Amino acid sequence: MREQRSGLVASQDHYKLVYSLWEEHLNLRFTARSVREFLTETVTDIRLTEEFDKVNQVRPELTQGDCAGAHREENQSKNRSILVLPPDKNRPYITSFQGNDCTDYINAAFVDGYSRLNEFIVTEWPLSDTIKNFWSMVWDHEAVTVVVLSNPRSSYKYPEFWPKFGKPHKYGPVFSLEQVEVEKEDMDMSKDVSAVDIEHADLIDKTDTYTSVRLHICKKEVAPHRKTQSLYVDEKQSHKMSALTNLVSRVGVSLPPRRCHVFQINSGEPDPAVLAKMMRAARAWQTSEKPGGSPTIVVSSDGVTGAGVWCGAALAWDMATREGSVDTAHAVRSIRMSRPGLVTSLGEYAMARQLVRRLVQT
Repeated sequence: MREQRSGLVASQDHYKLVYSLWEEHLNLRFTARSVREFLTETVTDIRLTEEFDKVNQVRPELTQGDCAGAHREENQSKNRSILVLPPDKNRPYITSFQGNDCTDYINAAFVDGYSRLNEFIVTEWPLSDTIKNFWSMVWDHEAVTVVVLSNPRSSYKYPEFWPKFGKPHKYGPVFSLEQVEVEKEDMDMSKDVSAVDIEHADLIDKTDTYTSVRLHICKKEVAPHRKTQSLYVDEKQSHKMSALTNLVSRVGVSLPPRRCHVFQINSGEPDPAVLAKMMRAARAWQTSEKPGGSPTIVVSSDGVTGAGVWCGAALAWDMATREGSVDTAHAVRSIRMSRPGLVTSLGEYAMARQLVRRLVQT
């Protein structure tokens, strides 16, 4: 190959990439199935374990240098755990000014979809001190869909990060949110809850369902945007990073509100059927509200649990729609390139497979 083009594979990093791609091909080349085969095949526990073992043979490992932003002294308190940190090359930078003590960091990572880069932003449940950063991320990256894959009891550890109906709330000096609509979904019916009923929203039965909440997000500029402190820029981020260096002098100006839809499961162990229905609803809203595309925010209690099931199944679903074949193993392998901690257990892998089956059946 080099005899024809001497500059090919010119560095050790290039060689490692070629090696990892070839290794992936050898390990995962037998995991793809036609949609018909996928829906009719019987998968034994042994077969599932073998398939998951192949996925684990190719797994990126992050160094402290890869996650330099997360290890900065001013950002360490913004992480739930030092074991779940985003690599700088994949993290979304926040640009809205929230005070002189704020940085451009949030514990989140872009994850690619089947046909679109940065289709998802996977993040952890916000801490009390990072809720304002969460809504900065939603605003700065023009997200209109937030998927919440856990429903812990409100506490200091897991604070509520959006307001109840009729009670606008301010998060930091910049953002205020208002809940304008609530909808409860179950497997048999969907019911719109009127403004009169919202006062008693806590009485709604939430068993084995999900709830969707529509919010209005308002932003008031309180100071010029600051320049980023980030040290890493890559080609994928270049169009986003350009906004970070543009100083905006709109002090005191209230910007037009934006709409955002939150979809949250109501049980600790969601059924694949519930997740499938919620994913279809979230996709429908995303397509109608932002047809040009924007990242879907995927919130996990710890930044990884459940998020890989959602992103991997979505990728595999799109692959089945476009190519007529299903490869859950390849989908999981792909999303791990951005967030290595996704789908680390056999149980989550099995859940992802079940969710894909639900999605491709119709």
